[in-house]
This record gives sequence, structure tokens and C-alpha cells, in this order.
Amino acid sequence: MMNARTTKRLNALLPPMTDIIPLIAGSPRSLYASVGTPSIPRNRSDQHYTIPSLTAGLHIRRCLDASAIEKLYVKLRSQALRLDPTALNDLGWMWMTGTHLVTNQARARELLKLAAAQGSAEANFNLAERAYYGKGCRVNIPRAIAHYADIAANCKIVALRTAAASALARIYRDGELDGKPDPGAAINWYQRAIDLGDKSAVIDQCEVKLVHDTSFADIISAVLTLQNAALEGLIEASHFLAELYADQKPILEYPSDPDKRMQRFWRELALEQEAAAALEASPPQGHGHTTLH
Repeated sequence: MMNARTTKRLNALLPPMTDIIPLIAGSPRSLYASVGTPSIPRNRSDQHYTIPSLTAGLHIRRCLDASAIEKLYVKLRSQALRLDPTALNDLGWMWMTGTHLVTNQARARELLKLAAAQGSAEANFNLAERAYYGKGCRVNIPRAIAHYADIAANCKIVALRTAAASALARIYRDGELDGKPDPGAAINWYQRAIDLGDKSAVIDQCEVKLVHDTSFADIISAVLTLQNAALEGLIEASHFLAELYADQKPILEYPSDPDKRMQRFWRELALEQEAAAALEASPPQGHGHTTLH
């Protein structure tokens, strides 16, 4: 609800373009995956997508010169002054990450809080990332957990729910909350991410199960899960198994492969899968007619 106080606050947070200096230095930083996310188009929030794949082609990621950034800022500012949550989030994200504008964490925090209050799930995710990475504040793991857990439970954008579940799994896996790893919670959150379509979480979850000195160790189950994932086409699982059978992973005496046959099998499969993926990704070669003279 817009009122005089909110209008005054927004005008203070969003100075006119004449007071803004676009950040153009070195590499085009807006192209890189960074902390948090700009706003995600709602018609592409399919579980087969990740945050980077959903946002890589957005205009906000393609502003690589001062003129383009100025035009983007003017447009977003106009929308944000009307309390548009998408514009508020995008401006907050830009100031939080320094992808387009010189970092200003105070502005970022206020804009993201306003966007989240207006229902922006991306802003809620960005506040989680801000707390986790300490962007303009002290690292606050409990606050990050609260934001991530809310997203994982309530967000309608599957990519954000998946990212939040994976973030929670890593926090509990590494014991970032209280210094004590919680493999049970990590396994459960990785399973949430897997159920939402994150194939890479299979490997992360199995790594937790392969730690033999915890009550949650389940080496046989982990190896079978990895084998199924590899045979279903997950290249990273094939490489992981090759390293596992090559004794490059600290796993007791199982799996046993004294003749290195399994190591060679999984390594060869990984190479075949990589070659097939590269062939599929390469543009088709034209076959024009040759005229003989």
C-alpha cells in the first residue's frame, strides 16, 4: 500500500540517474552467476530449470555498457517508485552484488525488504543469500536458515525451492549452524532437492552417506544410487564412481576392485557420455550441394 511515507522512502532510496554511476570495469560481471538472483519469469519456473539457466538470457544479464545500464536503471526506478516487487528486487540485487552499479548494501537491504514485503520470492531468496554470505552485514546463519526454509516450504518457483533445499543441506552437512555437522538433516534436505529435480544433489547426498564414521553411513546404498544415476546419464556420477573405484575416495574396503575393471568401466562410460553431450551441443554442420565444373 503506497502512502506518503513509503513514497518518500522510495525517492530517498532511488536517486535520479544523474546521481548514479554505472559499474563498467574489467569483465562484464553481469554475465556471471552471482550471489542471489534477479527476478525470474514466472512462465519458466519449471523444475527442469536452475536459477542460472532461467536468468542467463534476461535483459538484466545482458547490459554490458554504461548506456544500457542507464536505460535499465531508469526503467526499473520508474517501476520501483510504484512499489513494483520485480523492479525492487532487481535494483536490490544489482546493488547487493555490484553487477551493474557500485555496491551499496544499505540500499540493497531496504529494497529487498520492500520487495519481499510485496511478495517477491526472489527478494526473500536474496535476503537469505545476504545473511549467508554476509553482504553488508555479519554472517547470520540462523537468519539464512529461516529464509531458506520458508522458501523451500512455500515458494512457487521450483528453481528457488531447489536452491534453498540445497543450501540448507550444505549448511547442515558442514555444521555451519553450531559447528556440529548434522548428516541426517543434510541427507533429508538433499532428498528434497533431488525430488525437485536437482540431479547434482544425488552426488552430494551420496557423499554424506559415504562418510563411514557416522550413524548415517550407508555405503552400499550410496554406491547403488550413484550407479543408477550414472547409467541414467549423469556424467558427474560416472566420474565419481571412477574415482571411487580408483581409491581416490576414502571409503574403507568397499567397493572392492583389485583389478580396476570397474574403475575402467565407469571412466570409459564418463568419456562416452561427455562425447555424446558435446556432439549434441554442437551446431549441425551444413551439407550443401557440390557443383562440378
